[in-house]
Amino acid sequence: MAEEHPTIRLLDYADPGAGKSTFAATFPKPMCVMFLDTAGKEQPYFDRGLDYGGDVSEILDLSEVTGIKGLTGQQVFNKQGQLIIQIEHYLDEDPERPIGSARFKTRLAGLHHHYNQWRTFVIDHISGLTRTFTYYEQFLRNPGAKDPRQWIGETTSMIERYIATRMANLRSHNVVVLAHIDEQKDEFSGSMVRTIKAPGRMRKGLADAYSEIYHGYVSRDSHGNREYWLQTQGDAMWMAASRLRPIPPDPCPAYYQALWSKNGNGK
Repeated sequence: MAEEHPTIRLLDYADPGAGKSTFAATFPKPMCVMFLDTAGKEQPYFDRGLDYGGDVSEILDLSEVTGIKGLTGQQVFNKQGQLIIQIEHYLDEDPERPIGSARFKTRLAGLHHHYNQWRTFVIDHISGLTRTFTYYEQFLRNPGAKDPRQWIGETTSMIERYIATRMANLRSHNVVVLAHIDEQKDEFSGSMVRTIKAPGRMRKGLADAYSEIYHGYVSRDSHGNREYWLQTQGDAMWMAASRLRPIPPDPCPAYYQALWSKNGNGK
């Protein structure tokens, strides 16, 4: 039987291609992934089944299992045929007729009815969620806004409500929130400031809400192979922090079990 660890709420931010989804996919199963990235980027979740002799479904209608009409997604199974990952699609195919925002909010409002199905929830990712919330404001809720900042303002409030509050306070499950890196020029020093890519006050607000904040990055080993790492402690350039005890290695291999290992290799 696998060793049990305390549930954690984690924010992982990194550049595209730096292994965010690959890391999230290593968390305890069964796992529910609220997917807001573009089509084709689900592969790290598929690999968790395929690499161990499992299978991946075609795109399914998940209305019945989620209670959300029209919601689609895919399911990943292990070698024994058990459901290990459910990927739910919330990104809008037609931005001018947005439906992802309403589905996402409905899903979170009724999530407590499905707690016993899952051990881990993943939000993949904040940039996609920002887009779908903004499309809802722009094309449905407030299309006549004279100042586009009104759309961003409401989008910021929704991310604060659902991600920085609702998901960050879900103590019964692991929560993994993925985000990109945003670079802004400091008007006083002229240097580039690296923050979490999120609208408005959520650039700092998301970090304030999560006890585990990791910066993900990629390096190469001596043979030129890609290696995925997590920075778990902050420095002058990157925001990072951990409240786990014992404190995870820094750097730490981007793998769930490595967070809990003394030597940092997941063993």
